Parts: sequence; structure tokens; C-alpha cells
Amino acid sequence: MKIFLADNDLFSLNIYQQQLNNLGYADVSKFNNSKDCLDNLSQNPDVIFLAYRMDSGNEAELLKKIKRFSPDIYVVFTAAPEDIEMVTCALKYGAFDYVEKKDHELTGIGKILSRIYEIGELLKNAQPGFIKKIQG
Repeated sequence: MKIFLADNDLFSLNIYQQQLNNLGYADVSKFNNSKDCLDNLSQNPDVIFLAYRMDSGNEAELLKKIKRFSPDIYVVFTAAPEDIEMVTCALKYGAFDYVEKKDHELTGIGKILSRIYEIGELLKNAQPGFIKKIQG
């Protein structure tokens, strides 16, 4: 899986990248602002971990831009505990899930990536011809 990490907190970016590397994910790109993340969507990430309240102040618009580029990108917000209510609203607009930034709790990252992988496998098995047509 190709994974993007977007967060203006460099410490968090490095912690998340280390956790992903520990889980066996090597294709990880880091961005410390939303513009750079959007400018690199042509790299076709599978998953974007996107910090809520990173720099745009308009997360719903950022999510829409990502989904317009490719509705197949899984967007997972990372958010402080006080922002969870707002982040859950983003689920209505196409976010896959969220990870709570709580003392750099990282177990949620692995669980979410496992669910994304399982969903991808189910989609391949449910419609193998359809997926092959798209990929071909």
C-alpha cells in the first residue's frame, strides 16, 4: 500500500512513519501541509492519514478535493480528542475513519490498515472481473 501522512506536527509525522515502518509498510510519504499532499495525489496513494485542523481550516473541502481526484483513496483523519465530534461529521463526506491523537496512541493505525486491506480483498473477490477491467 502507498500511504501518505499529512500533518503540520513534524513529531507526529515521524512517530506515524516509524509505526508504519514497524508494521511493515515501506511506501510512506510525509507532507507537512495540505497543499503539498494535494499536489502529490498523482502518486496515487491508497491511504491518506490527514491531520484534522492541519492548515486549511476547511477539512471538508480538502476531503472533497481528494475524493474528486480519486474516490478510491481511503482518507483517515488524525485528530485531538477535543476534535473527535467534528471528525465524525467528516465520515458523512467520505472519510473512512479517524485515529485519535492521544499521547501518540498508535494501535489504531494498524487496525485501520488491516480493515482497509480486508475491504480491498473482499472487493476483489466479490467482483473479480470488474476489478480486472478497471486495472487493465
